[in-house]
Amino acid sequence: MKRVRKRLLLTVCAMVLPLAVTLIIYNIYSMTALNRQAAQSAAGTGYIYEQFYEKSIKTVESYMISEMVGNDFRRLNYPLESLQAYLCGQNILENFTKYLTSDVDGLVALEFYSESNDLVRIKHATGTRYVPTKQSGICRAVYEEMKQGELNSDWYVIPVEDDYFLIRILKYGSMYIGAVMDFDQFMKPSSEVEGRSSYLVYATQDGQALNQKNLLEEKQIELKQNSKGYYITGKGMERYLVVYEQLPYGDLVQYYISPYGSFWNYMGTLQWFLLLCSFIFILLIPILYFYMYRFFVAPLEGLKATMEEIAEGDLNAYAEENSDVEEFRLMATTFNHMMNQIQKLKIDAYEQERRIQNATIQYLQIQIRPHFFLNCLKNFYALAEQKEYHSIQELTLALSSYLRKVITYEEDTISVRKEMESVESYLKLSQLGLSVPVNYNIAVDEKLEEFQILPLSVLTFVENAVKYGVQSQKTLLISIRVSLLPGETPEDTYVCITILDNGPGFPEDLLHFLNKEEFAEEKTAGIGIQNVWKRIKIRYEEKATILYSNSNGACVEMYLPYEKY
Repeated sequence: MKRVRKRLLLTVCAMVLPLAVTLIIYNIYSMTALNRQAAQSAAGTGYIYEQFYEKSIKTVESYMISEMVGNDFRRLNYPLESLQAYLCGQNILENFTKYLTSDVDGLVALEFYSESNDLVRIKHATGTRYVPTKQSGICRAVYEEMKQGELNSDWYVIPVEDDYFLIRILKYGSMYIGAVMDFDQFMKPSSEVEGRSSYLVYATQDGQALNQKNLLEEKQIELKQNSKGYYITGKGMERYLVVYEQLPYGDLVQYYISPYGSFWNYMGTLQWFLLLCSFIFILLIPILYFYMYRFFVAPLEGLKATMEEIAEGDLNAYAEENSDVEEFRLMATTFNHMMNQIQKLKIDAYEQERRIQNATIQYLQIQIRPHFFLNCLKNFYALAEQKEYHSIQELTLALSSYLRKVITYEEDTISVRKEMESVESYLKLSQLGLSVPVNYNIAVDEKLEEFQILPLSVLTFVENAVKYGVQSQKTLLISIRVSLLPGETPEDTYVCITILDNGPGFPEDLLHFLNKEEFAEEKTAGIGIQNVWKRIKIRYEEKATILYSNSNGACVEMYLPYEKY
């Protein structure tokens, strides 16, 4: 009898103990999984706000760069009369005012400082409602940062009274431009749970809060980092789930703080009963999961992973065809065949597009050359009329040397060095064929001598400068400079090619059309300028630009992307 009881006890223990252990493990796992799921959901929400933060930062930086290449900023790079400096400053402030009304999240002020003219101005956003002392403090703090000379290459934090602000300062020559972002002005969470709101806090890497400091002290919310990526903090029953994200600008951390509700508070009698029943069938779950995963989930996940690789640009990705289910094998085979066809069609379309572009560029290049040859024939005629036979001989030899370099261009691009050789040959040729002297200066950065550009892109503007510059009957000076404008990334690095002369400059009406790139009519500008513009747009699309201006003569600035296209 005792032996039977012992066996019965062992049997009951063998049935109950595993169930009890399983229940404890399940409860722990459920709470952990729910916390992790809640953290993932909160992290997704925090990531959205991080994207808004990054978008605002990029938008402001792009605006600052575009503003710095404007005429007013470039003029203030040099000493001006007080009235001219004041008018340029007012124009910049008007641009600031328009941009500040565009509702960029976080942006509260824009400031510039002209070192050459000792001129500093700031414009605050109308919705900030700072007291005058706070506005003055912001202006003074940014101005002091500008005067230091050694600028930070990224966004960074400065204190103003009892608040912190995120600033970025860029320099161009002797001009500085700064943007001020208020952490409290970035997009804020608006959802509530059980009457409690979510919060967004920005902090340094060591956990120093830059906003919401009073709230953190009142709620006893701690800012920290751990290996899980989330934690629960707060006081008493008022608990909060905190997830954090490293921000791409400013070396800061974004903390998303949301109300935390306990798992057990939401379980009723029915839920408890279902939870108990689930443990009865828990032994069947691994078996069902194994077969479901093997026959259905794994093939679908493999196909999904392949689609994600294709979406990221890898057209060589293929789906596995070794599934145990015939339908999945057939689907994978059909999908791979479809991708082969798409890849072939894409290659054919790309090759066709490249052939069309190359044909267009070659046509435009050929269209430019007769313009120069006609000018040479006119010079021959004029020298022959004056019986300058020796000059005709020299002009013939110079023209022959020039044509060897120019007329044999068959490549899509040539180096800056070769283009400058063609320019020098042309200018020497012009010195022989013209009665008006032509002097020139060419300065090329050594690192850019082999940089590839479009053939005749510089020579066309030099020819234009000679054509109109000699009409003033004075010594024509032409300056050509090729320099590198470094950026934070290779995509932001540009090559600037400047052609400057002391001729009569561009007519104002023509200048308006050139800078707007309006070539709807054939007579809007010369065929050479139009062809250079068309070829650059075909080659670089929207990554390159040409700026035209008058500065004691005509000035042409070409900005080409430095990275290989």
